[in-house]
Amino acid sequence: MGGGHEEIREDDAECSGAADGSADGRAVRRRRPAAAKPEEVGFAGDRLGRIHETVQRYVDERALAGAVTMVARRGRIAHFEAHGFMDLEARTPMRKDAIFRIASMSKPVTGVAIMMLMEEGKLRLTDPCRASSRRSRR
Repeated sequence: MGGGHEEIREDDAECSGAADGSADGRAVRRRRPAAAKPEEVGFAGDRLGRIHETVQRYVDERALAGAVTMVARRGRIAHFEAHGFMDLEARTPMRKDAIFRIASMSKPVTGVAIMMLMEEGKLRLTDPCRASSRRSRR
């Protein structure tokens, strides 16, 4: 499909090598994580609703053609939604199983790593920063 997105059916138990990353194209059986009510995994459902409102605003303003959002905790999905379009010109609706090509992920990955460390109590935003250049001068 055009626009840099490949599709796999959401209800498929098997994925092709292209979709699952296996180099030789063998089918790989996968189990989809279980869905949960937001409150069952520690989220407020009304607050998760803000995700749709925010993303839809970007779609309406044409800042984004489309997006897929997911929030999960402890292996259970509390929010999973497709927004906007896969192909804006053809008005093809976004699908939950769209695959995106992504680049420049170092900042988002670092941000998630920091949030995980904070969640585990291993880092606080008030912790002092030590410049590595100070150590190299000694």
